[in-house]
Amino acid sequence: MMSVKRNTTILAIAVVASGIVLIALATVNYHQKLRAKTANSDATAIERVIAMAPSTVELIHALGAGDRLVGVSSYCQYPAQVKQLPKVGGLYDLNLEGILQLKPDLVIARGASEALVQLCREYDIRLYEDPTDTLADLYTNIDRLGDMLGREEQAKALTEQIRRDLAAVRHKVAQASSLHGGVGDQPAPSVLLVVGPVESMAQVTTVGRGPYLNDLIEIAGGRNVAGDLDLPWPQLDAEQILARQPQVVIVAAPGASDPAAIREHTLMQLRRLGSTPAGDQGRVCVISDDFALIPSPRIALMAARLADCLYPETRGDDSSQAQVAP
Repeated sequence: MMSVKRNTTILAIAVVASGIVLIALATVNYHQKLRAKTANSDATAIERVIAMAPSTVELIHALGAGDRLVGVSSYCQYPAQVKQLPKVGGLYDLNLEGILQLKPDLVIARGASEALVQLCREYDIRLYEDPTDTLADLYTNIDRLGDMLGREEQAKALTEQIRRDLAAVRHKVAQASSLHGGVGDQPAPSVLLVVGPVESMAQVTTVGRGPYLNDLIEIAGGRNVAGDLDLPWPQLDAEQILARQPQVVIVAAPGASDPAAIREHTLMQLRRLGSTPAGDQGRVCVISDDFALIPSPRIALMAARLADCLYPETRGDDSSQAQVAP
């Protein structure tokens, strides 16, 4: 039985993780019009930016334009200097008055709400919807932000660096896989990625075919057990999990204070469902890094964490946040 303190911690992390997923899923019907309007804007006129998504904030800093940020959402905590910026709420408590007080030239959101769109329209504030969902979207978004902020060269360099970092993970995994007969000789281990810690494995949120995390699982040498599903963030019940027989279960729990406890609880709940390779062999891993569910410039670090879980021999000195089976 988990303690009250552990239950509270898991609930808090699950709320944050759910918020990140909901931000990624939220859309508005006229987003193409908004993107086109912003893309044609004069980059030199954009001096005051409010960014609502943690991924966007990281990208802006990586492009060398962090000094233009005047406000962020409650979810944004990285890099460290972001914590000092005014907060304008989040998905459920957006502070429209606070946004106006900051006098932004540009507001960037992942899934703009009707209220935010109306505000920007009424006060003639440029609104750009961050389209990031897939890995390809991330590269597109970097290019667009570079154009808007006059950081085209930095955007190109950032994209190339991310591609190199991901290629390095893929190469490292290939080397580790060769120790077990080679990638071509054995099927990739099947992976169930669980979004946020859960009280029970009888109902979990995972990642489907589209989102970037599906790409990262493949880069890390795995096969997503839900990769055949069109829904971006499907829910699987006990029967579906047992039918898919995951060989490894990975829990993405950003900010978890006790990932080892979450791992033990998840393993116990998994075994209660019935027999799976992951449960039978104790192959449950928890990734508690703050970037675990954020499509940011640190995306290759998440790919490396996934590889740590699938091929423990790839683990480096920076892998302390990946709690794997002994």
